[in-house]
Amino acid sequence: MMGSTSNVALVGDCQHPEMRWALRGIEPAANVEDANRVIACHSRPGMLPLSLLENLRATAPDKEIISLVGSWCEGELRTGQPWPPILSKHVPRVFWYDFRRWWGARSGETLSPAGALLIAADDYGSGAALVDVLTAEGHAAFWASDRGVLPLARGLQAGVWVGGQLTGSAAQRLARFQAELHACGAKTIALLDYPRLDEIKACEALGVSEVFGKPWDAVALSRAIRARTWRAAVRELALA
Repeated sequence: MMGSTSNVALVGDCQHPEMRWALRGIEPAANVEDANRVIACHSRPGMLPLSLLENLRATAPDKEIISLVGSWCEGELRTGQPWPPILSKHVPRVFWYDFRRWWGARSGETLSPAGALLIAADDYGSGAALVDVLTAEGHAAFWASDRGVLPLARGLQAGVWVGGQLTGSAAQRLARFQAELHACGAKTIALLDYPRLDEIKACEALGVSEVFGKPWDAVALSRAIRARTWRAAVRELALA
């Protein structure tokens, strides 16, 4: 349970599996009129008419509207119908796998100080880029392969595992990486290309704390690393 969420209304295809995963714990208002926040769910382009959102924005400008989009919407703004200015300016688009983390950042969750990080990436270029980005956020980050990291894991705040799609061999490497970090009390963050629901569930089953998809936001990534625990952060997502 995420606390009282009766001031939040859901519209669109909120029963889609990705939407249901993102919206776990929310007890929505009975109708839009009773809510001061509206989460509009689009699992695919065109599933929810933009005219509905435009009308909501025009007739109830005091309501906060959040557009919760699914995996099929990843290229929508590049190749599909552009959003009208009234929406692009006032309605944030949040991917389903980012929603709980995105809302958690709004809830004032308590963060730990930035600590030491191990960036596990196959190639130095990808690892070095993340080292630079997270160093700028105050972390002491360094790059290494994900093979045999136990000697490096002691004293770490977290490990960031950089992958593409979670195929068989990649899943095995992530499982080993997570187990070695967990043995040393560090959390694991996984960065995937465009995660699907089955991949995120597989990561959860392995004990991975957070999963990010492209494009990765440095500030959100730093917050996820510094959150006390993933489950504690989830409990703080009271949409008050």
